[in-house]
Amino acid sequence: MRSRDRYALVATAIALALAGALVGGATRWAACVAALAAIATAAAHLTSRRTASRPSLLVVLVALAFGVTALQLVPLPEAIATIVAPEKWALVTEHASALGERPPRWVVTSQDPPATLVELAKLAGYLALAWGATRIAAQRRSRPWLAAAAVGAATLVALIGLAHRVVGATRLYGVFAMPVPGLVPAPLINVNHLASLTALAVPLAIGLGLTWRGGRRMTAFGAALVLAATALLTSSRGGAVGLVAGLVVAAVVLVAQRRAGVVDDNRRAPASVTVPAVVVAACALTLFGVVAARDVAMELHDTRLEELSESNSKYQVWSAAAPMIVDNHWLGVGHGAFEDAFARRAEVGGVTYSHAENTYLQAAIDWGVPGAVALLLALAALARAAIARWRHGPLEAGALGALAAVAIHDLADFSLEMPVVAMTTIAVAALLAPARLGVDDARAPVPRRLVGARGALLAAAALAVALAASPLARSGRVERAALPPASASTALAASTRVLRRHPADGLAAGHVAAAMFARQDPRAGRLIGRALYLRPRHGGLHLLAARILARSQRAGQAAVEYARAIELARDVGPLIDEVLARLPGVDDDGVPEAARAMPGERRQIGRVGSALMMRGRHDVAFAYAKRVVSLDPARYEAQFILALAARALGRHGDALAAADAAHRLKPGPMTALARAQALAALSRGPEAIAQLNDAPPPETPSQRVQLAAALAGLQRAAGDLAGARETLAVAAARLGDTPTFEAQIRRSLASVEDALGHANQATWERRRADELDPPKDSGGVRDP
Repeated sequence: MRSRDRYALVATAIALALAGALVGGATRWAACVAALAAIATAAAHLTSRRTASRPSLLVVLVALAFGVTALQLVPLPEAIATIVAPEKWALVTEHASALGERPPRWVVTSQDPPATLVELAKLAGYLALAWGATRIAAQRRSRPWLAAAAVGAATLVALIGLAHRVVGATRLYGVFAMPVPGLVPAPLINVNHLASLTALAVPLAIGLGLTWRGGRRMTAFGAALVLAATALLTSSRGGAVGLVAGLVVAAVVLVAQRRAGVVDDNRRAPASVTVPAVVVAACALTLFGVVAARDVAMELHDTRLEELSESNSKYQVWSAAAPMIVDNHWLGVGHGAFEDAFARRAEVGGVTYSHAENTYLQAAIDWGVPGAVALLLALAALARAAIARWRHGPLEAGALGALAAVAIHDLADFSLEMPVVAMTTIAVAALLAPARLGVDDARAPVPRRLVGARGALLAAAALAVALAASPLARSGRVERAALPPASASTALAASTRVLRRHPADGLAAGHVAAAMFARQDPRAGRLIGRALYLRPRHGGLHLLAARILARSQRAGQAAVEYARAIELARDVGPLIDEVLARLPGVDDDGVPEAARAMPGERRQIGRVGSALMMRGRHDVAFAYAKRVVSLDPARYEAQFILALAARALGRHGDALAAADAAHRLKPGPMTALARAQALAALSRGPEAIAQLNDAPPPETPSQRVQLAAALAGLQRAAGDLAGARETLAVAAARLGDTPTFEAQIRRSLASVEDALGHANQATWERRRADELDPPKDSGGVRDP
């Protein structure tokens, strides 16, 4: 092996390991470091005399992706932009109109240029790595070492993850907090991406072990076991399916090679080595199957067809994202710009998606139809060339299995967007698509033009990485976090700059609107409209719109926006307080304006109605529930809130009608209680007692206490003190270990004993109640 190839192999191994250790290259700084390391792998071949007769298909594929991405950052005049990027042109021109500015004359097609610049830098690194790796793979003796670099990098990531798991670490490297508690801390924080990396490396490690002999073989097989265990420990269904698919493909190719007489019998291990190895491997696989695969087996078992229709599932993301291909069919939304471009089409406001959860769909969305078709053709040609090498040996069989694993996994994931997964996949693909190099004539001088061209390309790639590392490529999230408060004098100018750099970012438009609102700028209304167009299901933007409309004395429109904000909020209490303060009036029909600002969505009725009742605004709760019932009388929650609010307002006839409706819709102890209370208020005590006696069994101690107290109260009012005593005594006996609730019952029971003239028993009941729930004013100790 030439010294140049040794340097290139070492550089490749370092680049892959560095990309894996640095959070998989997920952050901008890590991606830039990984890209620079990948560019360094190609520097070893800068002065090489050998040239390829034709470029590798792998290099062609990555170069196409790089070229299409670069095209998305080329400024286009209006005449062209309106044709190839009409959605982007509409964004910038409508933003300019809302700001009162002239529209720009030139635009780039990417809807998030800084994000696309980062992706361009990553692709520059991938292109350099593909060029260098295919040259390494051109030498047969170098191929196993290239495979070892890929397997070693994946194994390093797996070992880091397993080490964190063994010591019970909750922070990556003891410093970085994990975004989701309970997951295996590893450099690849997303467990699906960790599963993809380890699953693709398992077949390659097996192929490498079958290629090597002696201690190297055992090391490769040991790495395969570690990688398989890590893939299963992630509990990723896609990772498990990809792992099985990769192993099946590798096994089929190995069997086909043996039948075709390709396998070299001289490389087969003796029985004294094979038998113990098989026994150890079988035991290890059994252990992994029992321990590591348990969670993923449960995940696969819990897979339901209903997931296809769940609003926040990745399958719904596919259907919502597919129309983006039609709307941006020429040049796409821009590689890396999916998150902001998809936000206005997402069905769930509290969840954001950085990718389409499907690499193949993502390609068409990011790059447009022509670019996706070109990449598909190049990928098909690469796949054909890779499959044609199935006869070459176990290493090629493992490589085919590795590529099959990642290809299957990315049908429902986007692991190839992670630099470490993409770079490892490129290294594996290079084994199946090596460059065809000419003879190295040591006496011939290296053409300066060739060296200059190679150097210029590497310098251009390094420049792309430098630009991606500069403030030019800062994400919208980072720039928004650095914005001053809306009331600051510089807030408007700063937020406007962020919006210009990220025109599809609805939250950036919201910051502009907030700054204008703080200055009472009349343009705030138009800007919040732009923000809501870009992020239609963001509660904070709807709240800002409501405040702008309320200040403009447009109470009706403000109420609509408040309703949307409350619907999308996690904590409705502060918003309801604001609505009650800002909309204190009534409309022409005498209905409180605040009632129209409450959402009618079924899941919100209970919590909104309860919040209003807790604040003593029974009038608003009554009007709100009545409005919902008028639209849909079959809504149990609204009927129940209506019954409670009407009773609090003394409208006992309305309370009984609503309680009847709620009880018909959902018979239960609480609806029976509401109906009984309404009957009692209408002086229909015997009917109320009968209603409670026939009520369904209470489900919780709280319900048991409420029903018992209400029934005992009705019995006392009817003069049946003995019946009230029995009701409370039975309830106390059935409460179980609930001291607070039992204390409430015993205090009520003491009152009944007093009425019966049983002073000693009443004293005992009060004493027992104080023991169960000591009075707070005595510090937990009862006075003697």
